[in-house]
Amino acid sequence: MRKHPECGVIITGDFNQLRDNFMKTHYRFVQVVNVVTRGQAILDKIWTNMEEVPVTISELGSSDHNMVLLKPKAKNSVDTGCVTRLTVRCMGPKEKATLTTIKWEPLFRLDSCADQ
Repeated sequence: MRKHPECGVIITGDFNQLRDNFMKTHYRFVQVVNVVTRGQAILDKIWTNMEEVPVTISELGSSDHNMVLLKPKAKNSVDTGCVTRLTVRCMGPKEKATLTTIKWEPLFRLDSCADQ
């Protein structure tokens, strides 16, 4: 956040046992869930540095917690002054068909991208 002060941070979860006051004190995050999520308590929380309002949805399956949905709004991009070049290779049907004939499984077994 020091390097990118405009970044949005969202921390979510079931906070029924965590003392979460440090989120407000040290990071200036705001807990935005303001309706009960289980029984009469707000256990499922969303801490964020954005000004968004979540929506509560009924529970899913056998869960006894209501779901909470937060949809951040996209902000305008920030001009960093950096120029990025992107090279894209166009592939026709013949090139795409070639990819299906390659045996990819041995690559998936390798541990690192460098090995792949």
